[in-house]
Amino acid sequence: MKIKFIIILLSVVSINSGIFEAWTEFNRKNREDVWEKITGKKSTKKSNKLDAEPLGPTFKDVAGGIPNELLHLKNTILKGENYPKGILLQGPPGTGKTYLVKALANEIGVPIIPVSSAELISGWMGGGARGLKAKFTEAKAITKATGAPVILFFDEFDAIGKRYEDNINQAVAEESRRTINALLEHMDGFSSDNKVIIIAATNHPELIDDAFKRPGRLDFIVNINLPDEPKRAEILKYYIESDRVNKFSSHIDFDELAKLTGGFNCADLKQIIVEAGVNAFFTSDPMIPSVITQEHLKEAIKNRKGSKKIDFVDADKKPEKQSNIKFKDVVGGVPKEILDLKAFLENDEAFEAVGAQKPTGILMVGPPGTGKTMLARALAGEVEAAFFAESASAFIEVYVGTGPKRIREIFEQANRAIADGVTKKAIIFIDEIDAIGNRNSRVGASSEENRTITELLVQMDGFNKNKNITVLAATNRVDLIDPALKRPGRFDYIIEVPLPDLQKRKAILNHYMFNKPRNIDSSIDFDLLAVRTEGFNCADLQDLINRAAINAVRVNRKIILESDIEAALKEILSSKKRF
Repeated sequence: MKIKFIIILLSVVSINSGIFEAWTEFNRKNREDVWEKITGKKSTKKSNKLDAEPLGPTFKDVAGGIPNELLHLKNTILKGENYPKGILLQGPPGTGKTYLVKALANEIGVPIIPVSSAELISGWMGGGARGLKAKFTEAKAITKATGAPVILFFDEFDAIGKRYEDNINQAVAEESRRTINALLEHMDGFSSDNKVIIIAATNHPELIDDAFKRPGRLDFIVNINLPDEPKRAEILKYYIESDRVNKFSSHIDFDELAKLTGGFNCADLKQIIVEAGVNAFFTSDPMIPSVITQEHLKEAIKNRKGSKKIDFVDADKKPEKQSNIKFKDVVGGVPKEILDLKAFLENDEAFEAVGAQKPTGILMVGPPGTGKTMLARALAGEVEAAFFAESASAFIEVYVGTGPKRIREIFEQANRAIADGVTKKAIIFIDEIDAIGNRNSRVGASSEENRTITELLVQMDGFNKNKNITVLAATNRVDLIDPALKRPGRFDYIIEVPLPDLQKRKAILNHYMFNKPRNIDSSIDFDLLAVRTEGFNCADLQDLINRAAINAVRVNRKIILESDIEAALKEILSSKKRF
């Protein structure tokens, strides 16, 4: 039973993402009670397909509590009062928006029809409008057949609801306009007794066209924020106390865990318990049931934090005051240029005394998964600098004028942190800088992109005199970077972060295999494995060992065999061929 539970956990590490299938079976009695409360009439619709018990979660299954707006919405519907027909759930990824919609549907006893917004705009010209018509027709057919409401759920709504004026390609803009207009017509065509409830979810509310937020459309907005410290403690406690299979130490300090998980979403918190369970399995005596301890959880948090990126900048976001990542945590070694940069940041006066000048901007280049973000965090940890991170794509996926504003905000935050004595040094890290610095799109780039990159250069020039702020950027495609960005005084210090060579692959494989107490089959030839994994990045190698460990767990074996490695290697190679 225990192994089955671990396998189930491993299969749901992204429990709050994606879309789900429409429920065609739900409790008939519950549905009829709801319908009677809404209309004052008993439902006469009967169907053997609707006799099953409700599927999926309810509000009591939602860790961390339910937003007051959804509680009010549920009560309004159950009381038969006038309820909003358009609801927008907005918040960062992994905060449980999809899960909340499932729970709401079960609470009020109605089915859901999922709509993939991305699919509506990725087909042939006119396909978006036709796809919408099919979904609305399906929804109305269900309400007619069951006599009950139905939820039409649009996940990633910004894909369809984005302002079409922001699209550079005219054909894309025209198709976007047609799809938006079709959706607005469907929403405006609802009669007062219409029983189709539209719920949309987005990670980027700033992208949504204002037309959708007008009265009678998506005018009921629910903010689903990242959990704060008390809420994280509550969520972790919920997950652990509701675990009926794995055994946990009685000395779990939820407050400490909550302090260590700043910026984690619900999915992240679930994942650290999964990883802690695997760690506990391999560290326990084969004859004694494993127990997940505080240390197992803290180790899982540390591993999760090392690979976690910051996806957006909040005007009130605090920097990472003390990174727990150091050079010793970087598997495979640190490039000499990064070590030189550390020496300069720690002894800037000595270098300046001999005429050396600190680079204005540092550009790390290399394939995906080679640890560029990890190196930036480790550098910040080594020099005790506040760390501000942002993905460049977030600067341009916003309303006009917001890109330059975000650039200014992140520099202002860094300057303020130093002025207020929060830190003596600050590192600003911009990932995927080719998103705004792509030379192939400069001629046809939007004015927003031009303003954003111009603001970045202005801010860098303006901070030349502030020796305590260092700007790092990373890219997988240095060939696409506009030469103007690499001129002296800008990103003129380039650091190569290549795929690991044979010796580094050996070191990385050995690290991930033996950094935790595990029983390893002595017949495994790691030298040969390093040869066979040419072209693998650090993330691939870590994934290889993790998959091998999971293969052993699946058969309740506490020793990793060569067959586990082989199976994992085939899975990864097959995946690489597909992409």
